[in-house]
Amino acid sequence: MTNRWDETWHRLREWTNGQAPSERLSAQILTEEGFRCIDPSHPLGGKDGGRDASCEFDGEPWVMAAFFPRGEKSYAEIAAKFDSDVKKVKGINAKGIAFVTNQELRLSERSQLESKAQPLKVSLFHLERITAILDRPHMAAVRQQFLSIDDGAPSATHVSLGGGGGSAPGAGGGGGGAIGDAHGGAGGRGGNTHNFSGSPGTAPGAGGGGAGAFGPGSKGGGGGGGGDYKSFMMDVVPGMTIPIKIGEGGKPGEDGGDTWFGDIVAKGGKAGTPGHSVIVTRDVTEADRNAGLHISALIGAGCCYFRDGLAYILSAGIDQFIFGVLPGKISLVMYGILSIGDAPRGVEYELTALLVSPEGASACTQTLRVFSGLPRPVATAQFNFLMEYDVSQAGVWAIEVHSAGYCLARHPIEVKVATT
Repeated sequence: MTNRWDETWHRLREWTNGQAPSERLSAQILTEEGFRCIDPSHPLGGKDGGRDASCEFDGEPWVMAAFFPRGEKSYAEIAAKFDSDVKKVKGINAKGIAFVTNQELRLSERSQLESKAQPLKVSLFHLERITAILDRPHMAAVRQQFLSIDDGAPSATHVSLGGGGGSAPGAGGGGGGAIGDAHGGAGGRGGNTHNFSGSPGTAPGAGGGGAGAFGPGSKGGGGGGGGDYKSFMMDVVPGMTIPIKIGEGGKPGEDGGDTWFGDIVAKGGKAGTPGHSVIVTRDVTEADRNAGLHISALIGAGCCYFRDGLAYILSAGIDQFIFGVLPGKISLVMYGILSIGDAPRGVEYELTALLVSPEGASACTQTLRVFSGLPRPVATAQFNFLMEYDVSQAGVWAIEVHSAGYCLARHPIEVKVATT
């Protein structure tokens, strides 16, 4: 059965696994988000003093609290549970609380909870946020363990660029393949076949295949030449010892084996010179931009994940945050499309995401690497990243994507303080 594209969201919302799995799942989520030294209290039941787990964040002591009821609950119920946990945490030596829940929280509701917990630091892992975390590709094992979601996709794709060794007697090696602006190695030369009597064997003395190449400027090595194959008849007498060794065809880039029969040796072919494989990581250049490379979309959302080459986005179009008081934390997933145009393929472009204050100052940065993909008529590369920051000023902020000092895209965000 094929899972719904939002299967993670539904299984979290309709949680039926009980308290212990919810606490263990919450610990996995916090570990993914940079929390350390997570020490669960009593997942299987027992007095925990308001702490489902103790942990550390940025070297400070924090407390984890999990709230996973079945189905949607009212904000009043969520706030009551949060207030109860905060009250207990304030009685111990902790700097913050990580509240993990399968409930939806609107931006205004998040601000209210953060304000009520002061002076404690607060990190709210609400339904949309933990869905985005669990839908990351490398979290597949966690989804399988706690949500029984099997993506049914192979964990890796194997691509072989090297040509195979020859399969006929004395055959040359196969040429190396190539992807992008690259040159595959030439196939090895076939060996001579001298057949005095009888049929040739399977593949003695076959040459090695050429080395593959990937990326601009790469060149695969040539395949090895095939060795001579010789077969003959001879008279034998009882007790006579005849040394026999049949060489195997070479693997890509390797020599073919020698063939021995009696005193006759057919030398295996030699491998070609090894090639090299290069994937270039670099900034976007002016030549790339002139060739049509640009960011055609940059969208703020609550959740984004990729599957089968498509992006699935929830709460798309976020461009405003309203807080009861400042400072307040903005947290959103940015989704982007890099259109390659006629710029080179096989390149990993290095980008920088910046959060820019109303005065134009850079508040925080992230490094992004976006691979241009394989050659095809229309090439685009999708990417996403999580932007979180404690803003202390109202006004129009912006998330920008730069490369080599050039701004490729800009997404404005308004920060407001609620008025009573």
